[in-house]
Parts: sequence; structure tokens; C-alpha cells
Amino acid sequence: MFNAAFCVSCSSPNKTGGHLKAGEHDWSAMIRPAAIADESVIRDYIVMMTPGVIHRRYRASAKSDSMAEMRMKSFRNDPPDGDHHLELLLIMPCGRLAGVCHAQLMSDGSHEIGMSVALWLQGRGAGQALLRSMIEHARVSGHVRTLYVSTEPDNRAMREVAKKCGFVNERLADGEIVSTLELFAS
Repeated sequence: MFNAAFCVSCSSPNKTGGHLKAGEHDWSAMIRPAAIADESVIRDYIVMMTPGVIHRRYRASAKSDSMAEMRMKSFRNDPPDGDHHLELLLIMPCGRLAGVCHAQLMSDGSHEIGMSVALWLQGRGAGQALLRSMIEHARVSGHVRTLYVSTEPDNRAMREVAKKCGFVNERLADGEIVSTLELFAS
């Protein structure tokens, strides 16, 4: 089973009153594959999303509870199986879900990445750790040849995370920037 650890460096004071130095951390999170048993945790995470996050993440303007229901229906109909659908969760030590990354098989044989990281954890390397973990998870599955991320042009943060993880900005499609990563030569 695929698992990865993610350590967070904080700017908050540590137990001795000083600040943590680069490379130090005061807690770590686990990145692991999603399972059907995680359905309610994923649903609760989506319900907490703001309308802006929902629009950016799902390209929709639905309320968080209706978006959560649509996402859970999709999750139940196509559960993570390591072939058509891969999904990783970023779980905090307290058990709270703080990020989701999934790769869904598309009609052209590539897998589209969808990712969300809790607002309070953005800018701290969580997105990069989650995406790098998905790349490794996809490689290990042996079924995924090409991953791609489709972002709005103003979503610089996601484009930068994708670039740091080896994705190449190739083209503008339907008003979005599509970045790809080839895992295996065709």
C-alpha cells in the first residue's frame, strides 16, 4: 500500500518560545490512498469549501453540499481502483482531512488531476507533497501513462506546483492552461 509522510514547518513559536528553523517541524501529516470507507470524510471536506474554491476546483458554481453529493455519487460509482481512478488523502495527525488529490481516467487514455488543499495549509508545501505523492502512486500503479492538470490562467499557485513536480505547460485549451507529465514513454 502506498503511504507518504508530509512534515510542516511553522512560523509559530515552538515549545521553548523560539521559532522553528528551516527543516524543523512540529507535526506531520500522512498521505495515503482513499478507500470507500473515507466517503463521509471526503464529503465533509467538500462541504467546508467556499464557493470560490468550489468554482476553481470543480469548474462549477454549486453550493458545497450539492457539490459534495455529486462528488460522492461519482466516488461510489467509480471508487479508487488504481486503474481508472486513483485518489490520495492528506490526513492530519488528529485525523482531519486537509487535502485531496485524484487522477481520473479520461476518454483519451490520460488521467486528469484534481486537487484541493485546505486554505490554512496552502503555501506550506502540502500541495507539492500531495501532487508528488500522486505522481509516485500513479507510477507504481503501472496503468497511468500521462497525467495532466487543467488550470485557469489566474491560478498561478497550481501552475507553479505542477511545474515544480515536472509538469510542462503545453497549451491553452478552452481558456485553461493544460500542463502534462508523461510517466512512461508510449
